Amino acid sequence: AGARALHEQVLAVRRRVLGEEHPDTTISAWNLFMSLLYLQEVDAAREILVRHLAWLLQTDPQALSFEQQQILGWLEDMFYSP
Repeated sequence: AGARALHEQVLAVRRRVLGEEHPDTTISAWNLFMSLLYLQEVDAAREILVRHLAWLLQTDPQALSFEQQQILGWLEDMFYSP
């Protein structure tokens, strides 16, 4: 639970300072998303996915940083793999 609060704080600061689509912001959103899944807080994880990560699925991978491309691949594996 303490990790969740820390991840939420880091994400909020990075969004404010760096912007929504900055690679470091994306990494913070991913870390919070995964922490919420680990805590079995599926609704909260879904909200992070929709608000902070879904844009990756609609972006040309060549326009993404290496880390964002990795996260995109993980999202595709989670949602598009049989």
